[in-house]
Parts: sequence; C-alpha cells; structure tokens
Amino acid sequence: MADKPVNIVESIPDEDFAHDHTIATKFEVLGFNNEVLLENIETVIDGSVELDAGAASRGRCSLSIIDDGSYDYVPVNAASLLAPFGNEIRVSRGIEYVDRIDLMRLGVFVIESASTADTPQGTLISLAGPDRSGDIVDALFEAPDQIDSGTEIDTAILNYVREVMPLVETNFQDTAVTTPRIDIMEGDDRWALVSSLAMVIGGQLYFDRSGVLRLEPIVFPGGDADVEMVEGEGGLMLGANRDWDRGPVYNKVIVTGEAAGTEAPVRAVAYDSNPESPTYYYGNFGRKPLFWANTHVRTVGEAENAAAGVLAEVIGAPDTISFSSLVNLNFNPNTLVKITRERLGVDELHVLDTISLPLTAEGEMSGRTRAVALSVT
Repeated sequence: MADKPVNIVESIPDEDFAHDHTIATKFEVLGFNNEVLLENIETVIDGSVELDAGAASRGRCSLSIIDDGSYDYVPVNAASLLAPFGNEIRVSRGIEYVDRIDLMRLGVFVIESASTADTPQGTLISLAGPDRSGDIVDALFEAPDQIDSGTEIDTAILNYVREVMPLVETNFQDTAVTTPRIDIMEGDDRWALVSSLAMVIGGQLYFDRSGVLRLEPIVFPGGDADVEMVEGEGGLMLGANRDWDRGPVYNKVIVTGEAAGTEAPVRAVAYDSNPESPTYYYGNFGRKPLFWANTHVRTVGEAENAAAGVLAEVIGAPDTISFSSLVNLNFNPNTLVKITRERLGVDELHVLDTISLPLTAEGEMSGRTRAVALSVT
C-alpha cells in the first residue's frame, strides 16, 4: 500500500462504493500552524466520523489505533503528539485501486480526549473530539467587547474567529449586510455569537471536511437528487426504519429582530404555501408556527433572510428515514437523496440531516433523513 501514489480527491464514483473494493484510511496529526506532524495510512482499527447539520459542531470523530511499539504514538505527557493539548487529527478514507489510493477528507478534529489501554496486540490509543469549532466554543469572551454599528457580518465573524485561529482558511459568501451595535458580555459563547450572526443573512457557519470555515446560505433542497439510496443488486441500502413524527416539523417561521430608535421591532415570516404540500400552512396538517428572535436582525430584509433560513431547517413532511448502508463517502449533511425502499413504501426525495461514516471495512454507514418540502413563501 505504501508504494502506491496517494491522491486526495473531492469525490469517488458512486459505483466504486457499490462493488467489492479495498478501503484505505489515513490519519494525520496537525500542529498549531497546520504543519503535518505525523501521518499514517495503516494503523486505524476502529472509529467513525459523525456529521450532523443541526449540531453546534457539525463534525465529531472517534478513532482507535494500535501501537505495537514501532510507532511511538502512545501519549505519555503534554508534549506527546496525541495528547489533548492543542494538536488536531485530520482523517481521510477512500479506496485502494490497483495503481493508486484515492482518499476523501472526512474532517479535521480537535483532540479533546485520549485514552490508552494495554492489549496483546500493543497499546490501544483511543482519540475523540469535535471539528475545529470546538476550539472556538472553548474560547469564551474573557472581557466585555463591542461590535460597532455598520460592521459587515462576514468581517465581524472573521475577526472573532481569527482571535482564536489566526490562520483559519475560509470560504464565505459575499454579503454587504451590516450589524447593529452589539454588546458582548464577559463569558459569552464565541461560537454561538458568530453562528447567530450567520443566521442574520439566512446562512450557516460550519467547518467542512477539509477544515475550511464556510459561511453559506441555507437553501431549500430541490431539483434532482445528488445521490441515490436504493436496495438490491448494485444498491447501497442494507436496512431502514421509517418514523412519522410531527414534533420537530414546523410550517411557518416568525422572526423578530431589533429596530433602531423607537420603531417597532422588525418582523418577517416564511411559511409552506403550496396547497399540494403535506405540511401546507392552511391545510389539514394545521398551523404550526415557530417563533425565532435574534437581536442582531435589524431590517426587514435581514428578517426575511433569517426566516427563510430557519424554515429550511425545520420544514419537511414529518417523515424520517434512519438507514444503514454500504459506505458512500459522497454523502454529506444537506445532501439531497433519492431513497427507494419498497417494503416501507418509500420512493421519494429526502434531505440528509446526519451521517455516520465508519473508518473500517467492517463498519456500515448510517444516517437520518427527512422528506423534502415542496415549496415555501
């Protein structure tokens, strides 16, 4: 394996995952300045990467490796590479072909915990931690601060992230939306603040699988499926459960913000306006509004963007699929999936909310989806 060229790729053909193949898994240890301190492509024996579009930290990793004495990986003090004192692990998985190894990034994760155990095969080292947002979550504001009125949203976000991660790589949508004056208190949650600012423009802030911080709009999934989840020969699905639960589903979002001077607070709504939708606001599903307040919203346009973004996360038929399948690394949170499971009466589009990607050949991919809403206003 080590003699073959290793390529980092953005995607691998879906059909390659559906047929017999040899997997390859790689982990790297990164230092403070993204320097690769260690890399290994052969010793991962267990673990998974969990990606959840609705979680504060989208990604979380658990990873186990064996050191038989030939690697010197065992953490013994704060200076050890795998000790939880600032280093990160970057995890990749892919396919070993005859002439090469193609790997896809699964994420960059803070080493939050490390444990060791003596086994007949060597020392078992277990690591776990969130994606890079974990460092920002930890960095609470230590003193009062203020965002000046008129500061662009993306600038405010980047300023507070770079106080913690000076070399962070970003991919931000263009926006000219500005903030009101925002007072920050000692002890406030830094990640909660910047995530809340992203919602002002109907956006989401997260670290992607390459460790890049992204600010992008939350959009209603639609159109053709990005990937398919089908049963039978050539398909990926191994098993599925279908649940109907209207509890987490809303068909209207009412956003209120803050206005300047003595004006009334700004307000905007977004709702399911399609009479053919099972969650049509004026239909049999009934009226189920969600109220969402954000003091950083100060114009009607910002409130409308926020309402659309929040609704995109909570709308959908009260129909979720929990599945297990062969691994396809092209699946991501918010991926639009065509799911076909005849015994459950499922043949429809779903949006992927969570995904668990195993790091070993024996593991199965699992996840949860929700049915796609038809349209909103």
